[in-house]
Amino acid sequence: MAFALKPHRNAAKEVRRIARQQVDRGLGEIGDDTLSAETAVHQVRKRCKKMRALLRLVADELGDEYALENRWYRDTARLLSDIRDTQQAARTRQSLAGADAGEGVSTSAADIRAREALAQCADRLREGRERIARWPLQSRGFEILRPGLLRMYRRGKRQMKTLRRGSEPGDFHQWRKVVKYHGYHLKLLRPLWPAVLRTHYREAARLGELLGDEHDLLVLARRLELEAADSTEDGREQALAELYRRSRALRSEALRLGARVYAEKPGLLGRRLREYWRLGRSRP
Repeated sequence: MAFALKPHRNAAKEVRRIARQQVDRGLGEIGDDTLSAETAVHQVRKRCKKMRALLRLVADELGDEYALENRWYRDTARLLSDIRDTQQAARTRQSLAGADAGEGVSTSAADIRAREALAQCADRLREGRERIARWPLQSRGFEILRPGLLRMYRRGKRQMKTLRRGSEPGDFHQWRKVVKYHGYHLKLLRPLWPAVLRTHYREAARLGELLGDEHDLLVLARRLELEAADSTEDGREQALAELYRRSRALRSEALRLGARVYAEKPGLLGRRLREYWRLGRSRP
C-alpha cells in the first residue's frame, strides 16, 4: 500500500496505519538478505524521514508526544548518517571522475559496520512501533493535517526568500530538509486529486534532489579540504573549484524551481487542499 492518505477514511486511523507501514517496511528491509548493506541504509534512512514528515503533519494533535517521537526517529537515522556520508562521498567522487557509480563503493569492513548500525535501528523501530497505538490523535478529517502542512510550507517559502538575498554554506541544506518534508506531505495527499497533485509532488521531489546533490558536492569538497592531497596541489585546487562551480549552478537551478513549488500563498494552498479533501471523501 502506497505512502498515501485515503480521504474517505478516518484521518487519525490513516496516520497510524501509515506510521506502522513505514516501520514495518524498514524492519523488512533490515532483515532482507537480498539487499546490500548500502541499499538497506538508504531505505531505512528514508523510512525515518517519512516518519518525521508524518509526525510534522500532525504535530499539533500529538502535543508533547511530538518532540519525543521526532527525536526518536531523528536519532535512529543518525545511527546511519556517517555510513551514508561515506558511501555518498565515494559515489560523488566516481561521478566526477566519470566512473560507474556502482563500482567500488562497498567494502567488507564498511558492510559489517553498516549491519551493526542497522541492527541497532531495528531495535529502535520495534520500540517506536509499540507507541504508535498510544499517539493522542482524535480528529477525523483534514483539520488534523492542515496546521502542520501549512507550517512546513510557510517555512520553506520563507527560507527560499531568505536564500535569494544571500546564503552561507549549509543554508541550502537546511532548506532541503523543509522541502523534503513538503514533498512527503504532497505525496501523502496525492489521492485527493492525483492528476493535479502528482505534478506538484514531482516538482517538489525534483527540488529536493537538486538540493541533495548540492549538499553532496559540499560534503565532498570539505573532505578534500581536510584530507592530505594524494595528487599535486594544483590538481586538488582544480577539483575543488569544479565542485564549487557545480554547487553554485545547482543552487541557482534550485531557486528557479523553488519559485514554482512555492508560488502559491499558504492560505490559498490550505483552502484548496481542504476542498480537495472534502470532495475526496465522496469517492472510494
